[in-house]
Amino acid sequence: FLIDEVFDSLKSTLIIAGKNPHKKIIKKSSLSENIKVIANPSFDKMQELIQNAQACVIPAFQATGLKLKLLTSLYSGRYCITNLTMVKNTGLENLCFVANSASEIKEAITKCSEKEFTKAEINERVQILNSTFSNKASIKRLLNHIL
Repeated sequence: FLIDEVFDSLKSTLIIAGKNPHKKIIKKSSLSENIKVIANPSFDKMQELIQNAQACVIPAFQATGLKLKLLTSLYSGRYCITNLTMVKNTGLENLCFVANSASEIKEAITKCSEKEFTKAEINERVQILNSTFSNKASIKRLLNHIL
């Protein structure tokens, strides 16, 4: 989807990084100058990619609960572009650019590329993530259920 419908007309670079990328993705990406596949990156390399990306584009196509890649991107990266399927009922909608179509994702990428990631955005993100998704918050919820 991202190769065929989003990055087909963008000048931005798309780095697809993950475990055992499908051969179809490798083949299609090789036909484009602005798409690069990094297969099976180490943990450190993946963290580096997330931290250095202006935006992580991470749509979900199945509503199967909160995705760890979203939390990892929000904790470690700058902007996150995702769709409603990924953020629905998470409370993280305001921390992401929510885009549901190829044209909306393209627009979000353009907006992100022109924006500076500010201290105010970092502070808001840290406050929301730590109040709900930190280990400390999880332990408190568990103790409340047990006690």
